[in-house]
Amino acid sequence: MENRSIDRYRTFCRSLQNLEKSLHADMKADFVLEGTVLNYNLTFDIAWKVMKDILIKELGILDFAVGSPRETLQQAFTNGIVHDDEWMQKPRGCFGNSEASAFILSSAPSSAPCISDRGW
Repeated sequence: MENRSIDRYRTFCRSLQNLEKSLHADMKADFVLEGTVLNYNLTFDIAWKVMKDILIKELGILDFAVGSPRETLQQAFTNGIVHDDEWMQKPRGCFGNSEASAFILSSAPSSAPCISDRGW
């Protein structure tokens, strides 16, 4: 099970690196925007699962709905895994094209340090 958590974290890091490449891409191109939105959704899904792993395995916190991204994000914020509630502001899959590029580009660079600051 431990290897699964490590693999998930590595996948998150790769996905986040791919998402950060969007900072240098032309969001006006439909295929770039669509690919970025898909990658953001993937990164979001992996991120909350990594946060869940940290909460359960590293911090021993079990008193939340472990299958719920919203509950996991709230617990991650409460326990200092993430430093602001930006993750809670926009649930995945709720983007129009202009919203997507603005939100993703504003949140991508700040997402990596939220988890890596704690040495996970």
